Order: sequence, then C-alpha cells, then structure tokens
Amino acid sequence: MIKADVIKQLNMKLREIHTDQSVICKKRAEIRKKMLEDPANSKDYAKEINSLDLSYDAKGKALSAYKAYINDLMNVQNEYANLLARRKAADNEAKKAKLEAKCLKIARKIANGVKVSSEERNLLMQYDPELYRLAEELAMMVKRNKENQDETEPMSDEIEQYGTVTAETAESVDVGAVSEGMTGGGLL
Repeated sequence: MIKADVIKQLNMKLREIHTDQSVICKKRAEIRKKMLEDPANSKDYAKEINSLDLSYDAKGKALSAYKAYINDLMNVQNEYANLLARRKAADNEAKKAKLEAKCLKIARKIANGVKVSSEERNLLMQYDPELYRLAEELAMMVKRNKENQDETEPMSDEIEQYGTVTAETAESVDVGAVSEGMTGGGLL
C-alpha cells in the first residue's frame, strides 16, 4: 500500500508544477502586453517569451513524468492488491481441498463399515450429503455381502468334508445310479 505521506508529497509536487506553469503563463501574458505597448523592444520580449516557453515545456515534461510515475505506482499497488486477493483465494481453495480430503476419508471409513465419530459423521453430512448417502449405501451393501458370504460358508465346509469334484472322480461316478437315486428308480 502506498503510504499517505508519499501520496501527499506527490500531490504537492504536482500542485507546485501546475503553479509554476500558471506563473509562466501570467508572465508570458504580461510580456505580450509589453510587446504591444513597446514594439521597439519586441525582440527582447520575444527572447523572454521563448525562454518562458522553454520553461513551460520543461514543466510540462516534468508534469507528464510525475503523472506517469503516479500511474506506475498505482499499477504496482493494484497488482499487489490483486496478488493478495489471489493468495487469499488460493488459501481458501487449499482449505476446501483439505476439507474434501477429510470428507472422502470419512466416507471411505463409513463405506468399509468402520465406526466414525458423530463429529465426523456430521461434518460429512453437512459438507457433502450425497457422499454421505453413498457411503451409507455402500456400507449396507458390504454388510449384506458379508452376511451372504457367512451363509455360504457352510457349503465350503461340506465341500471340505466330502471333497471336491475333479475330472477323475466325475468319471468314476455312475450317472445312471445317481439319476435313479434322484428320480426314485426311473429314468429321467
């Protein structure tokens, strides 16, 4: 930020230049008046007017330089303000990304059936209700799959008890006897 005293000094310098230009214009007007009153010394007056014109031009260049400097200074200040705004936006995005990552972690825990604290659950519900709903649905699916898997495990015990069917054991089985046993003695 540009300090107030710097701005005050620049404004004073601009006023000073404007004042000098006004003084030069007044002197020039006085000399022209004298030229009209005393045409005999018009060459001397013309030299003074040329000198004043050069001074006026120099003051004009100084004024332009100060204005350019002030514009540059203001541009720097604006760029700095924009930089601060971009930094703040980036910080906000970083915070948002951390929160999203935390919510995804909570959702993953819920989906895997891991217990989460009520604070974590509330955070996820507030931040992303849809993700919370999906995590709960996945948790129910995992639970159902686990229950179904538990129901099918006795079959695996039976397979271990009776053995697995291989190509050799399948050839040794009398298909006719098996079909008679299943149909009560008749053909299929």
